[in-house]
Amino acid sequence: MAYNRSIIRFAEPINPVSLMLQKIIYTVDGCTIKPGQNLICIGDAQIRIEPKTMEVLVYLLERHGATVTREEFFQVIWKDSFVTENTLNQIISKLRKILKDDTAQPRIIETVSKKGYRIIVPVEKKIESDPLPAQGVHSQKFVLMAGLAILIILAGWLAIDAWNDRSELPEPLILSSATGMERFPFLSYDGKKVVFIYGNSCDEKTEVRVMIPGSDRVEIFAQIPGFKKFPKFSRDGQSIIFWNTLGWNSVSEATSTLYRINLPDTSLIEILTIPSQVRGLDWSPDGRWITYSARADSASPFSIYLADAEGKTITQIASPLQKHMEDRYPVFFDDGRSVAFARFDTDFDNDIWTIETGTGELKRLTSDRTRVVDVASDGDQIFYTRTKSNSINEIVRLNPVTMEKTMMARIPCSSLSVRGRRIVFAYHLVNNDVMSLVDLKTKTGTEVFESNYGEIFPEFSPDGRSILFISNREGDLNLWKGGVNDATPRRVSFKSLALASSQPRWSPDGSSVLFDTFEGGQFKIYTTPIDLDQPRVLIEDANSPVFSNDGKFIYFNSKRSGTSQIWRVAAGGGEAVQVTFKGGLIGYESYADSSFYFAKEGLSGIWKIKNGIEELYYSDLQSNAVRNWRLTEKGIYFSKSPPDQIYYLDLKTKKLQLIVSYPCQGYTNGLSVSPDGQKLLWSRVLQFETDIRMMEWK
Repeated sequence: MAYNRSIIRFAEPINPVSLMLQKIIYTVDGCTIKPGQNLICIGDAQIRIEPKTMEVLVYLLERHGATVTREEFFQVIWKDSFVTENTLNQIISKLRKILKDDTAQPRIIETVSKKGYRIIVPVEKKIESDPLPAQGVHSQKFVLMAGLAILIILAGWLAIDAWNDRSELPEPLILSSATGMERFPFLSYDGKKVVFIYGNSCDEKTEVRVMIPGSDRVEIFAQIPGFKKFPKFSRDGQSIIFWNTLGWNSVSEATSTLYRINLPDTSLIEILTIPSQVRGLDWSPDGRWITYSARADSASPFSIYLADAEGKTITQIASPLQKHMEDRYPVFFDDGRSVAFARFDTDFDNDIWTIETGTGELKRLTSDRTRVVDVASDGDQIFYTRTKSNSINEIVRLNPVTMEKTMMARIPCSSLSVRGRRIVFAYHLVNNDVMSLVDLKTKTGTEVFESNYGEIFPEFSPDGRSILFISNREGDLNLWKGGVNDATPRRVSFKSLALASSQPRWSPDGSSVLFDTFEGGQFKIYTTPIDLDQPRVLIEDANSPVFSNDGKFIYFNSKRSGTSQIWRVAAGGGEAVQVTFKGGLIGYESYADSSFYFAKEGLSGIWKIKNGIEELYYSDLQSNAVRNWRLTEKGIYFSKSPPDQIYYLDLKTKKLQLIVSYPCQGYTNGLSVSPDGQKLLWSRVLQFETDIRMMEWK
C-alpha cells in the first residue's frame, strides 16, 4: 500500500531546533540514543543509522507508552513522499536488530496488532552538556530554548491529532420547534434564511420549509408525497434543490427524484430520478454541478456521484472498496474542485476523506474510528458531527491543511450547516425509548421500564425471569438489570459505556454477562459476574458478542483480518478462529444442525453457512435491522419499519408471519426471545422529536 501525505503540513526544524536535536540524549534499557549524530550507543559500540530511521525512533521515544499508528508515521515522517508499508517494516526490523529486541517477546518496541508500534520501557531524556563554557543565566536560557524547541517539534508531530475544545458555548437559539421531526437544516449563503425538512418520514408526508431566523414567518414548499432530504440553497438564494424518496425504507424498491424549486415563483422542476436511496447532496459554488451519494443498484455500495445541474450527465467519482462500506454526505469546498465526504467502513468506523473531481485524487483526513452523522463545509473548512456516545454528539471543525481539529460543541444533534460564525443544526429534543414485552400467543404487548432515557438492547436471562439492558438513566450508559414484572431496575455495572454496538449477553448458566463498548479507538468485549461489578476486558478489537448454544464458545465481530468478519473463540480464552470470509457482523448457531446463520454489515439479508458453503438464506432483512433479529429452534424473529413491526420467519417453510405492529417512529434497538419461546422483548422509540436551533461562535 502506498501513501501520499503532501496535503499535511508540520512544523519544520529551524536553527534552534537543530541545535536542540544535537544536544538531546535518550537512554532506553541501557542504550544511549543521540539523534543529532544519528548514533545508537550500546556499551562501547557506536552504531550510526540513517536519518529517517532515527526520526522513526525519536518519534516513538517521544510518544513512549502510546501506540503510534502506521498512518501517523506516514503522515509525520514521510509527509511529502510516497512510501509503502514495507519501508516502515524494514526500519522497525533494523531498529530491533540493533537494540537486540525480540519480536515475539519484546523488551523495547512492541507491535500493536493491526495498528502500529509503541515503546514499552521507561525513557530517560536529558540535554547533553555544552562543551563550550556556558554558565549561569546563559545556561538556563539554553535549557529553556531547548525545552521550547522540544515543544515546537512535538506540536508538529502531534498535529495529526491536534485538538482544541470550544464546547463552552452560549445556549442555542431555537429557530423552529413545531411538533414532530424537523431535520436537514441548511443556512443560506448570506446567512439570512434557513431551509429544512418538516414531517414524518414513515408515512412519507414531508415538506420543504424556509424561515428567517428571529421571525415567525415560515414558507412551505413541495407538499408532494415522499421523504424529502438534504435541501440546499443556491449561492444567489434564488433556488433550492432537494431529494424526494418514495419507498425510502426499501433497498430494492426505493426511488429518489432530485427537484429544484425556483424562487420566488415556487415552480418545481424535476432534475433527475434514480432507483436508489440517497445519503447526501450539495451544489457547487458556480451552480453548474451537483454531488450526491447513492447506489448504482441494490447490490452496490453507496458511492459519490457528480452530475450537471440539469441532470443530463452523471459520473461516479468515488466508491468504497467493499460492498458493506458506504461513502456519504458529500460537500463541495469553495474552490468547486474538491469534495469532502464520510467513508463508512462499519457503523462505528467512519472517517473524512476528500477527492479532487478533476484528477480523482483521494485523501484521508481523519482516523477517528467513530460514527460520522453529517458533514458540512464553509470556505476551506470542514465541519462534521460525530458520535462519541449513544446520546451525545460532537460538532468538530477540521482544517484539511493543518489537520487541526477543534471540538466546537457537544450536544444531542445530527445534521448541520455552517456559515461564518453561525451554525444551524437539528437538535434531538425528545428520545423516549420503551421496552415492549410481547406475548407470542396472544400477540399483545405491555410496556416495561418506560422512561425519558435511552433504554436499549434488552436481553432475557437464561431462566426468563430477569432482563438485562443498557440505559443512560443516571447520566452515562451502564448495564442495568430488572425483573420481568419489576418497574425498579438496578444498575449492574459502573463501567461507563461510551458506545454499545449490540445487546449484552448472559452466559447460559446465568453467572456472567458479556458486553461491548468503544474505548481507546476500538471496540472491546468485557465480561463481568452478574452480581459483582468486576468488568474485565475479554477480547480486544471486537464487538457484538454471542455465546454458542452450549456456552463453550463466543462468536464476535472484528476487523482483525482487514474486513468486518465473524470470529469464534473458546469462552475461556485462546486463539480465535475466523468463521466468515465474505463479510459478517452478528450470527447464531442453528439448534438443529451445524448451520450458522448471520447478517452482514450494511447489507440486507440473512446468510447461512453449512459445510463451509455460504448462501443468502433470506433477502428481506433490512440493512438497518442487521442487529435486530434472533434465531430460535424453529424460526427467526426480526424487526422491520415503517411501521415498527416484528415478523417471524419459519425455518422449515420460509413462511412469513406478522407478530406485532406499532406506529412508526423510525428504529428499533434490540430484540430478545424468552428461553421458553413464549415472549418477545424489544426496545423501540416511543417518541422522537427534533427542532432546528442556531448558535454563533464568539
